[in-house]
Amino acid sequence: MFCCINVHTEAPIATPVTESTLDHCTLTDKPTLTVNPQSSVFTGDTVTLICDVGQSTGWTIHWKKDSNTESTDAATKTIESVSVSDGGRYQCRAKRGKYYSEFSNTTEITVKERPKPAVLVQPDENVFKEETVTLSCDIQETGDWQYSWYKDNKQDYSIGQNKHYDIPSVASSHSGVYSCKGTQSKAPTYSQMSDGVTLTVS
Repeated sequence: MFCCINVHTEAPIATPVTESTLDHCTLTDKPTLTVNPQSSVFTGDTVTLICDVGQSTGWTIHWKKDSNTESTDAATKTIESVSVSDGGRYQCRAKRGKYYSEFSNTTEITVKERPKPAVLVQPDENVFKEETVTLSCDIQETGDWQYSWYKDNKQDYSIGQNKHYDIPSVASSHSGVYSCKGTQSKAPTYSQMSDGVTLTVS
């Protein structure tokens, strides 16, 4: 790591950074900005940005998103439960006293809306006893989903983890508000909860 200093009227010279010169120099090396995870993220995920100055202590880290005003934070910036508005192009730079480093490389974060399932009912949400009814948990995002079913806001483990819930001979006890959500091993690892759909058996 080198810095530039002015000695009276002489031209700037390069000198190794030491504690004695830190208060009189401007960094010429850029910090390195990394982000984890590196792939696209979904709403509700946690994102960590690390600004590596490669320098001794005493530097304040300034962060910039898009062309917005800089904000001061730690060298590790954690955004918990990200929203779509957190997406953008991030940079950082270091400051000590009145001196700044160059801006780091630019890292872009893309935040996608977490998929929301829809409960579909065939043949209809209003049916008669002994009819055959199929409820489906439809998630538009492709994946190897496992499904959790809820009835009247409580998880119904008897339904299982299949996309389709088949009721060959519906009864009054099947009436209620059904909702679902999905989980899988890859991103997005879970979906939102669907809106509730009311099944009425008469």
